[in-house]
Amino acid sequence: MSAAAAPTFSVILTASGCAAADYATVTSILAQEEHDLELLIRTAPPDCDDPRMRVLGSDGDRAAQRDAALGAARGHWVAYAEDGDRWSPGHLTALRALLGDGARLAATAAMRVMAGGAVSARTSTLETVWHPELQVAGRLFEPGRVAHERDVVAAGGWQGAADGPDGWAMWLALADRGERFATTMRATATVCGDDAEPAGAAIPLSVVPDLAHATAALEFLRLPAVQARLRALHEAETTAWLQALHAAGELVLPTALDASELAALVARDTPHDTLPPLALRSHPEGVEIVRPLQCVSPAHGVRIETLTRARFPRKLAWLRRALSTARPLAYA
Repeated sequence: MSAAAAPTFSVILTASGCAAADYATVTSILAQEEHDLELLIRTAPPDCDDPRMRVLGSDGDRAAQRDAALGAARGHWVAYAEDGDRWSPGHLTALRALLGDGARLAATAAMRVMAGGAVSARTSTLETVWHPELQVAGRLFEPGRVAHERDVVAAGGWQGAADGPDGWAMWLALADRGERFATTMRATATVCGDDAEPAGAAIPLSVVPDLAHATAALEFLRLPAVQARLRALHEAETTAWLQALHAAGELVLPTALDASELAALVARDTPHDTLPPLALRSHPEGVEIVRPLQCVSPAHGVRIETLTRARFPRKLAWLRRALSTARPLAYA
């Protein structure tokens, strides 16, 4: 790549702290089959010298690093990586296939690793089905799985989105602006997972007289028959939701997936335990059982609650009845 030529991809690699970038992350990026790239990096690892690397030396958190790199990027498309991510050699090729077909935003499937390097899971096929409502509802697409046309994210956009490390706030802002993802089921990246903290939002479920009733209610929900009922309701309403979005012509399916497979896909990819973590908080009439929400802001939490009420009315109603009728004496 000559000094004057614009590369196909600008890859933005961010890191926390002051240490040099992870050597294995850098080499997996530079080993891409799609070799026409520039790697924008804050600090290069030792003994890694490649003319495609551009060391920016930018300070700040990940959002600030991304914004600084976006301002310097010359590629037609921009891809992201986090320190600790690993890309298979075909990662950018998979993204280019989607972007070259007219998409402005694209994401692959991935393997997730947690702190310490243990692989936790492969992203499910269901996680590559996309719609703006699904983007509201859940954390989709770590940055290491995503690429976009360079002008999709405006200057200063990452800091303006007040985003955390997982990109959720940015992708949500872009979806609200009318941008749409294209996806593939190919798992071409290994990305670092983390646990988002609730942002002060929760869905109220039931108020019970005291802690004994609350404990009994939570224990009741762990009974196998109760778990099976909750899972059946979750599957049915998730399938109805996705089919409604597809009928409206708005659901994005990954390449090679047909809409006729949605019901089977939901049945296969729905976890055995569909009960989210619940919490207790004081209430004037006793103890309130709530579902804390993972969200990027309290306002986003309100959107999740509204969407959950609209798309899972039967599950919520059944859950509330179960919580309100459980009695401590049943567990004496």
